[in-house]
Amino acid sequence: MSNKRVLIAYATRYGSTRFVVDDIEQYLTNLEVETIIIDLNETKKKNIPDLDEFDLIIIGASVAMFMWARKAKKFLKNLKKTNTPYGIFVCCGTAIEERDKAQEKYIDKYMKRRNLNPLFSQPICPCIDFRPGSELSQKKKKRIKETIKAVAKEQYKENGLMDLRDEENFNGFLEKIGKAIA
Repeated sequence: MSNKRVLIAYATRYGSTRFVVDDIEQYLTNLEVETIIIDLNETKKKNIPDLDEFDLIIIGASVAMFMWARKAKKFLKNLKKTNTPYGIFVCCGTAIEERDKAQEKYIDKYMKRRNLNPLFSQPICPCIDFRPGSELSQKKKKRIKETIKAVAKEQYKENGLMDLRDEENFNGFLEKIGKAIA
């Protein structure tokens, strides 16, 4: 059994980031890595554990309307206070057709402005749950429906789960995590 510990801190608007977090958690569980998950939208700053207690930190953020989720942006400030290596991922629609643009605009430039240097980073295509009874409220479904329909094209499902991730790209991201924790 591994004695490695990973913290995953994330903020999501429409649930995509949580889908990714769940898959990362499963991957780390298979590697027998202890994983602590913090939903930054629901966690007060005082309840965030000491970052130095971890071997790796993974920060996930949704990007909507060209902006990072607010709570994820705030969490980034904590990274300057730790020596723990960290990686970043963003879930955004831009990654569907313009992954390089998403990397540059939402990660590389963003990290440079904040003087942060992640060990690894990745833009990830969204997973949107339009199924009846999903956690995505009707108001949010209505707000993003046309945008998702435009970017997802033939993958759009009116009442379904749309996992728009590129499997090869996502598996490459998981491999980066595995190398970072090895």
